[in-house]
Amino acid sequence: MVAVGFLLLLLCSFLPWSGGDISGAGGSEELSANAWSGDSPWLMRGFDVTEDNVLTSAQGGTVESGTDMLILFPLALGAVGVALAVRLGKRFERSAEIGLALAVLLAILLIVEAIHVSGALDDFNGILATYGARADFGLQVGFFGGVVAAILMAVGAGRTYLASKQPAR
Repeated sequence: MVAVGFLLLLLCSFLPWSGGDISGAGGSEELSANAWSGDSPWLMRGFDVTEDNVLTSAQGGTVESGTDMLILFPLALGAVGVALAVRLGKRFERSAEIGLALAVLLAILLIVEAIHVSGALDDFNGILATYGARADFGLQVGFFGGVVAAILMAVGAGRTYLASKQPAR
């Protein structure tokens, strides 16, 4: 389950994670971004959502801040690596606990980031509305799929942990 969850997470990282459309006096435009979009991979929210940052970005400027979730991929790799090692009989001290901790941390970070980015996108929509633009941005299928994949990894790691606690027959 951990390996399947990891493959699903990897696949979902190429699907749109956030997106929407904006329309105003200058026309209409549809935008979307996946986990690899932007200057840094896994930079899910490119800047803090304040009025100054939104206007700077809209005018073509660069805002140097944000929530860099670059830790997600190493956590996922660590969780799947430990789970596969345990499955192949290459146990090391507390291997099942380490795999479970990595998978659960990954799931928690993705859930928290989904809540955070959803709120930031709502703020973004509100700021643009004050300037007469209609914006409808939100989380997309890739983000939701990534959260489901991380939860699948955590469940699989939990099962591996429970299996390691069973007495050998």
